[in-house]
Amino acid sequence: MPYISGYKVPPLSWEKISAKTETIREAMDCKDKKFFPLMPFLEFILPKIFGVLLDPLEDENLPDAEALTWPSRKIIQVKESVYNRAINSDGASRMILAHEIGHFFMHEDVPYCKNRNPSLKAYESSEWQANCFAGELLAPARMLTQYNGSREDLYEVIGLYGVSLSAAEKQIKRAKEKYHHKYLTKIAPLKIQVTA
Repeated sequence: MPYISGYKVPPLSWEKISAKTETIREAMDCKDKKFFPLMPFLEFILPKIFGVLLDPLEDENLPDAEALTWPSRKIIQVKESVYNRAINSDGASRMILAHEIGHFFMHEDVPYCKNRNPSLKAYESSEWQANCFAGELLAPARMLTQYNGSREDLYEVIGLYGVSLSAAEKQIKRAKEKYHHKYLTKIAPLKIQVTA
């Protein structure tokens, strides 16, 4: 069993996390739009509605992380380099910030305990939950069912949704896992006529 990193938090399934991101996308009037307006959401909506402070720091002032979220203090700190790349639609940087937004929405009143247990379930990991949130916010699996994971598909998802390569791969895989069976049941059964 692979080691799952992060803090142990109350369990959340992919379905529940996906529902949270759908609520945000609907509120932003972009439920079915490919490119989620992450920076306007982070710079204007979160501060105005939730009182969140986005705090870009000089890179050397955040040496051990690309970004950090302090949910109870309503602060998201981010390296200036990551912030500037996100403004320019860099997929990896957008994923980092969406991940931090996930921590804010899911882990505000959660007592953290560092994972020392190698049997920590993914859905109990703060990092898995935040990664899942970021992927679903920026590139919802429900919108990726037409992709098969080819190189062309990956680069199309990266360009249209503004995500990293690894996020495109994970979200296409998740789309296949979560939605493929729904499309198979819609295919009319093949009628075979046997003649003697």
